[in-house]
Amino acid sequence: MVRVKTETFTIKTVGAGQPDYAQPQVVAGTTQAIIVKYPETEISGEKYGDYAEVSFGSGWTEYVIGTNANANKSGSWPSGQLARAIQFYATEDCEVKFNDMAEQPWKILASQDIGLVKSSRRTERIFVRQLTKPGTLHMWIEG
Repeated sequence: MVRVKTETFTIKTVGAGQPDYAQPQVVAGTTQAIIVKYPETEISGEKYGDYAEVSFGSGWTEYVIGTNANANKSGSWPSGQLARAIQFYATEDCEVKFNDMAEQPWKILASQDIGLVKSSRRTERIFVRQLTKPGTLHMWIEG
């Protein structure tokens, strides 16, 4: 059932930056309709999944989120869909950068008691390289 509600209100834009969801540009002294669309409901967990094992060495190795998922079934990770949750397990100490080589790296230590390191950053690509010696980074990715 579709519900429609009409209200009159004033919009004041504050701050700077890019919002997650595009909104119409407000022009002073005009009346506009704003249509609010609610995102699809996800019953449990995340909609898309990917798994990768990335071998790393002394140079940076890049992995684009969704590459392995799409290798198994074309289109299973849509273009533009970002990872929302990633779990890492490294066989050797390494460092990871998210999205951009200019980012500050995370250190993932193989000897960590918890075993898995978790990230909830919105991520398009991962860069990884060794800290001590070559190894493998395992990634469980949901988006």
